[in-house]
Amino acid sequence: LLETVARLPGVANVAVSSNLPPRVSPLTLGIRFADKRWATFSLASVTPGYFEALGIRLLEGRRLSEADSYAPEPVVVLSESAARLSRLRLGELSFPLPRGLRVQGRPRIVGIVSDVKYGGLDAPIGATVYFPWDRLPSGVSYLLVAGTTRDPLKLADAVRGVIRAADPAL
Repeated sequence: LLETVARLPGVANVAVSSNLPPRVSPLTLGIRFADKRWATFSLASVTPGYFEALGIRLLEGRRLSEADSYAPEPVVVLSESAARLSRLRLGELSFPLPRGLRVQGRPRIVGIVSDVKYGGLDAPIGATVYFPWDRLPSGVSYLLVAGTTRDPLKLADAVRGVIRAADPAL
């Protein structure tokens, strides 16, 4: 689906995500750190291209890539607030994750990106941990298409056509 939509004339970026700002994240994780601090993080499953599609700036390291879905070591990208709250740095192992997430081991931090509001426009910015989509697939999915050189309404019809061809029930 992503490859087909990406080939449509006028499409610059395409991605799938479990989160779509400014909506509240469907997945959150509470962490108690060794020094007794407590923090809540939004979790987002994203495909490569998500940060580019939303204009989320890379501050350090790199974005997620296709190779991250199949690499032996799991990786994550942290938002600026998540890095600050966790006091973790690029290249370090992040916090252990609940077994129910089916992510084996402690993911390594490969990038830090600018913050995004996931709790509504008037809510404070929260901390977010971004996982490769294939490592933490979500039951909720948003197809993001951004940066078009054509009339967005005409592009919307073409995207709907691609989705219908892939699965008429969607």
